[in-house]
Amino acid sequence: MTIDDGHNRYPTIDHFVPKSGDHGIPDWTFESANLLVACASCNMGSKGQSNTLSRPHTTDYSRNTFTVFHPYFDDPSLHIIGGYPGGTVRPSPIRGVSSAGLEYIRLFNLSHPSLQHVWKNECYIARREARRKPLRSIFGPALGQMLRELARARRF
Repeated sequence: MTIDDGHNRYPTIDHFVPKSGDHGIPDWTFESANLLVACASCNMGSKGQSNTLSRPHTTDYSRNTFTVFHPYFDDPSLHIIGGYPGGTVRPSPIRGVSSAGLEYIRLFNLSHPSLQHVWKNECYIARREARRKPLRSIFGPALGQMLRELARARRF
C-alpha cells in the first residue's frame, strides 16, 4: 500500500548487510540470515546501502558484530519499545532502549511522523475489519445478498 506521504508498505526482500556498495559483502547475497522482509520504503529509501556491521566476520555470518540489533539473532524488546506490531494492536511512539535500538530507529527512520500516521491508518483498517468479521460469520452469504438488494433498492 502506498500512502500519500510516500511510504510504500509493500513487502520486499532486504539484505541486512548490503550485497554491494562500499559496505557490501557479495558472499552473503544468498545467506538466509542476511535476508529479511522489509517494506519498500525501509529497504530502498531509509536503509539503502548503509553499513550494518561494526566488526565483520568473513566466514561465519552469525559471528558478525552489527551496529544495530539483528532481528534473527537478538531480542528486539531489549533494544526498542513501542512501534506497531500489526493487526489491531494500537501503535505507540517507538523508543530505543539501547545504542543498537537507537541506531535501528535512525537507520530505518522509524520515528518519522508520517510513518506513525501510516501505522495508525493500518490499525484503524484492521480494527474496522475485526468489527465487521462477527457480522459476516453470523449472517454468512445471506448478509452479502441482503446488502446488495438494499443497494439496488436505493438506486430506484
